[in-house]
Amino acid sequence: IAHVSSGTTGAYKKHPHSLNQIIGYANNRSKDLGLLEDDHLLMAVSVNFVFAFACQFLPAITMGLNVTMIREFSVSALLEIVAENNVTALALVPTMYNFLAKQDIGSHNLRYLGVAGDIVSEGLYNSVKKAFGLPLLSGIGMTEIIGYGQNASSNEYNNKIKIFDDAEVRIEKFKDSDYGIIFVKNNTLPLYAQNDWFDTGDIGSFDEQTRELIFYGRYKDIII
Repeated sequence: IAHVSSGTTGAYKKHPHSLNQIIGYANNRSKDLGLLEDDHLLMAVSVNFVFAFACQFLPAITMGLNVTMIREFSVSALLEIVAENNVTALALVPTMYNFLAKQDIGSHNLRYLGVAGDIVSEGLYNSVKKAFGLPLLSGIGMTEIIGYGQNASSNEYNNKIKIFDDAEVRIEKFKDSDYGIIFVKNNTLPLYAQNDWFDTGDIGSFDEQTRELIFYGRYKDIII
């Protein structure tokens, strides 16, 4: 049995993962995302998105958290749920935070703002922190390999991500440079590439001692 996630990169376009892979990954993430046992998590990311499914939804229910999911993103509906249901944690994508940061947020009980899939811009980070009084905690990953790191303790904007213990990172450096293309190997490689290093197409540098990845962006622009 496999969870087959859609993809936008690579030749395969579909990336099968076994359920054991995803559940094992979720169990590991429940220990290092920064969520607490009494959190109430509100998600506005489709569970068809494998990164959200395995990196946000499953760890939350593994921990026994209250989880609220909304079918469609709406600024007013989301803020109403936050205000009326003692929501303490959000799991959204950058575009959603961009809309929320333009609102008068008012009082809330939020303590955790998780953003999945990519590193947010410094401008978005600052506008969200001004609106909520909280930092955005960036996770990094791709559909093919789910997530492989998160900055779970950031108090100011940076692009330095702590790599999870069950992931390996290798940098194919550019000539005369200490940074290059990021390759990743972890327990959630697609079933067709179990022993391979996955070419993320991203650029960064990696400190093997601290296991911190400095993320710079994509190797090439991709328009979807």
